[in-house]
Amino acid sequence: MRRKFIGCCAAACGAAAMFVAADAYAGSAGGAVTPPIAGRLSEDADAAEAAVARRVTVEGSYRLNVGYAGEDLIWKDANYLLQEKSWRYLFSEERENTFDPAIYNQVQVLADVPLSSIFFIYTKIIVDPWAFTGTSAAVSLPTWYGATQATLPQEDPVEVRLKYWSNNSRTYPEIIRSASGDAFALPEIKVSDGYAAAASVAGTFESGKPWVHRVDIPSLKIEEEFKPLRALQLDMETDEYSGSLFAYAEVADAIYSDDPLRLINRHIFWEPSPWFDRWQPGRDYFATGWEDGQWTRDFTLRRSTGEWLTLLRGARIEGRGSDFAAKAMFAAPIDPWENYSTVNNLPGAMRVTYAGFEQVTLGSIYSCRWGYDGGSVDAFDQAAGIDGSIRLWDDALTASAQAAAARLERNKSAPQFLRQEQDLGYAARLSGKSAMFDLPVEAALAYTWMGENFDPPLASYRYTRDDALWSRHIWFQPHTEDEERFRIGDGIDAGRATAGADLSLGPLEEVMLHLYFRNVNASETGKFVENIFRAETDYQLSEAWLWKALILYKDRPALPALVSPDTYTVAVGWHYAVTDWLSWQEIFERTTEYPVFPDGLYPWLDINPAPPYPPYNLLKSRLDWKPLDWMAYAAEYVHNEFKYAALYDDWLNYAGLESAFDLGNGWHWGIVYRYSRVADYLASGKVFGHHNVYSELRYAVSPDAMLRVEYGSLGNYVEGLGWQMTVLDTRHIIRLAYTGKF
Repeated sequence: MRRKFIGCCAAACGAAAMFVAADAYAGSAGGAVTPPIAGRLSEDADAAEAAVARRVTVEGSYRLNVGYAGEDLIWKDANYLLQEKSWRYLFSEERENTFDPAIYNQVQVLADVPLSSIFFIYTKIIVDPWAFTGTSAAVSLPTWYGATQATLPQEDPVEVRLKYWSNNSRTYPEIIRSASGDAFALPEIKVSDGYAAAASVAGTFESGKPWVHRVDIPSLKIEEEFKPLRALQLDMETDEYSGSLFAYAEVADAIYSDDPLRLINRHIFWEPSPWFDRWQPGRDYFATGWEDGQWTRDFTLRRSTGEWLTLLRGARIEGRGSDFAAKAMFAAPIDPWENYSTVNNLPGAMRVTYAGFEQVTLGSIYSCRWGYDGGSVDAFDQAAGIDGSIRLWDDALTASAQAAAARLERNKSAPQFLRQEQDLGYAARLSGKSAMFDLPVEAALAYTWMGENFDPPLASYRYTRDDALWSRHIWFQPHTEDEERFRIGDGIDAGRATAGADLSLGPLEEVMLHLYFRNVNASETGKFVENIFRAETDYQLSEAWLWKALILYKDRPALPALVSPDTYTVAVGWHYAVTDWLSWQEIFERTTEYPVFPDGLYPWLDINPAPPYPPYNLLKSRLDWKPLDWMAYAAEYVHNEFKYAALYDDWLNYAGLESAFDLGNGWHWGIVYRYSRVADYLASGKVFGHHNVYSELRYAVSPDAMLRVEYGSLGNYVEGLGWQMTVLDTRHIIRLAYTGKF
């Protein structure tokens, strides 16, 4: 059986190499977008399937992909960085038409190998351009200043080690520091025939100055590597225990906690897991002085499909009984360019709960992380807490509370700069469900206090504290579970004291009302931070007619001269199914809240008006028409008085037509036209019109195989929010993809 398994994997790797390897290192190999296999191999086998579980199980997916633009045939061009809301919108060559072509080939193989009734080997192999990486040797290069500026009192070298990935045949962009403390932003350097092209990079000291400060990087040889292994682990599973030893594992295997403060693996769904954090040791720069070591997080190490490229290596164990549950894990992250023997940091965590008391559950939690500078421990962060909950009145009411402490020790390799801090965090929550006078009610009251230095090593509160940007609008399309879970922020973060109330009433006679309020103050000083009030309602006027309304008010501290930065949004909308084949959607909004993008890219941008913010109006209309079962049309129009609105979730000004046809025998065809009008900040606010045509032809070759031809691009597709319209003009590109599963 084992020989058969190895043969299957070897055959899959060989086939993948035929698709990818020929051009991968040189920067011209093919690539493709393949939806990831949904989780691990099916774990819900019934008893009959369990009887034959000793057999090796192999499954996978494949994608063949090619593109054509102008006179060029494209075998590979994929880069998740092009999907980010970034400086490219204002300053890149493509600007508002920046998009990820996502052209690449891929073969993915997953296998479960039973060793006994309780032990299994699980492996996952992906051969695609991201499996082909490389690095240059680390070289120390001199920097130089222009003639108009006196040189620094000593040499100012910078160490350069280029990192290469094959998906776009370029090096990975990152920031490096010279001995003086100047920062150099390495660009994406073209790699050809195993060598990175020469480049000259300016430092930040040069910015706005009459001199230059640069480093000249010569052409450097890239030492290439092939890393197709994405998971290799020995799993154990019994009724009472489960565990895993993993040489490689994906973040889905990381443990998380259910305590009130969520001290283990708390983060918003689009943010990298805290298990992936990296330690950047402190340095004493001769021009800028000492800078403390810090934990960093990379948001862009992803495939075009969004899968994280960072992996974990370590061990996990879980135990469970009728009243008891425990789990623990230690796992070091490894990025695509890191040597396996190198460990930048080692995080670990443990969670224990006991429910042996009637209606009462008790828990304890611990997390820690060591950060290394070379072979020495340079940082050690840890957090510990106890929590409990009690259920009352037939579980109609639940009260929970937690107390936790966090301690950090950093710069241990430089005792003169040693930083030691500790702080506390508390949380209390009262929630309940009931039916009062036949009215369903769900309510919650919560209070959380965190000291300024409360910094648990495996929890990130930065992006869960605020409401999602798109949540200030009314939406009729359903959202994903993750989007809905983080739609409304909780205000919780270090240095904050947050009180919140949440009330949902209904449905009663087709009416649903949701009220939410939170008050946030500085935990140490009591200084006011924000009040957020939200009221939203759904009213099913009839079977065909759904109304929605939203009131959102954000109260913030007054600015000098008592200028108010408060914002409000008032919106109302309806979705009316006129007939089975015709529906109408209308949304009206008046708001003083302005988009974060692109104004938030740089502090010096002044795209949004200054407070007090003037109100402006938005209107969104949509008509869906399905005259025949195999034919559907839609017309959409958005009017936004703020002319700089740039993305779909900011409701930019546009009119669009969509059509979709089920041609039978597995054939589907769709075409979209959108005309948008957006002000250009770099052209003094002049409004330009943009025409975009996109078309897709799909053929279901079989239930497990699909052929797709695309012309153009609408930008990034986000499940639940739709197309983000990061592309405003027609892109003259044709992409052909053949995907399947086996």
